[in-house]
Amino acid sequence: MTASPFRLRRFFGEPLFNIALATSATLAVLFALEIGFRARAYLADLRILNESVAKRPRLSPGDEADLVDIIRLSPNDRIIYELIPGIETTFMSAPLTINRHGFRGRDVPENAPPGVLRIVGLGDSIMFGWGVRDEDGYLSVLSRRLAERNPGVRSEIVNTAVPGYNTVMEIETLKTKGLRFNPDLVVLGFCGNDVNLPYFIRDREEYLSFRKSFLGLFVRERLARGSSDYATLEESTGLARWTAPNREAWDGFASSDAHRVPARYRDMVGLAAFERAMEDLRELGNERRFHVAVVFFPTARRQAAEIAARLDFLVVNARFAVEGYMSRHGIERFAGSVLTIGPADPHPSALGHELIADLLLESVESAGWLDRFTPESAPGSR
Repeated sequence: MTASPFRLRRFFGEPLFNIALATSATLAVLFALEIGFRARAYLADLRILNESVAKRPRLSPGDEADLVDIIRLSPNDRIIYELIPGIETTFMSAPLTINRHGFRGRDVPENAPPGVLRIVGLGDSIMFGWGVRDEDGYLSVLSRRLAERNPGVRSEIVNTAVPGYNTVMEIETLKTKGLRFNPDLVVLGFCGNDVNLPYFIRDREEYLSFRKSFLGLFVRERLARGSSDYATLEESTGLARWTAPNREAWDGFASSDAHRVPARYRDMVGLAAFERAMEDLRELGNERRFHVAVVFFPTARRQAAEIAARLDFLVVNARFAVEGYMSRHGIERFAGSVLTIGPADPHPSALGHELIADLLLESVESAGWLDRFTPESAPGSR
């Protein structure tokens, strides 16, 4: 039998009853406000996503762009962010073209002409060509070298690399964007931070979790910002910079850092995530009948190289080409040498990209993967 308010008032007494009633009413109002601010945050996040996906370039040819000027949120949570299609600008003091597909370089049709070798690249800032011109990235150099050394072989490059991507994001990019170009060869670029989180993560809260108060967060932000109209990176782009230590922990993130990785991204970092992504790549290669080469630069981590070899991928360790050049030319340190774009930036220069491309071409030729694209192998050539 439910107690009536009259009986409760008599049992607790008038003062305690009034306090309880006021407390209940206050809690109900706070709960309603909490739900309201959660809905507000969710709708704001959805608006930012929709606006970012529809984002168009605001840069003119010759403008100097930062990384945040050429990226937008991706609707795919496994990709997180992507390049904005249709950009011609200057990035890191080098001309930059992003085609209508959202990839660096000139446009290519989805269907390659008969007899054309279609190469799809998966990578991060190195394959993207950080600090070098479109034509100086190693995939572009590879295409030119192919034409020079094998005059009958025609090739087209689809460079899907984006600065800051990790291997999980790269394989997801292949699945959702790259496969429609029907690759004959997939080149995966790997560097030491590809088991970590990317440069940016999606600034999205867990709206159904009560571990954080959205009402309290709103109040704290207002107190901190006052009446300022300042817009943070998160508010303007929906992206947040990953600031936790990018430790190269090959068995996953170190326990001291693991709690700092948002739960929705924990299956995207560490060696186990890398191995799962590489197994997915092997299955895709078997299904779609394309070859896979994995380029390690500047060094090949033993565990990652062993996984690539176990999956029967072509392992290309660009360290050998770099060290050979350094030995021949008396270069003692890679950092700050002519093989990098600057004293404080270890990304490869145009020369560094040439060395990677030459070694990759030699490896692909030795594997016999170009045989069916030579004029001698074409139907009716004999």
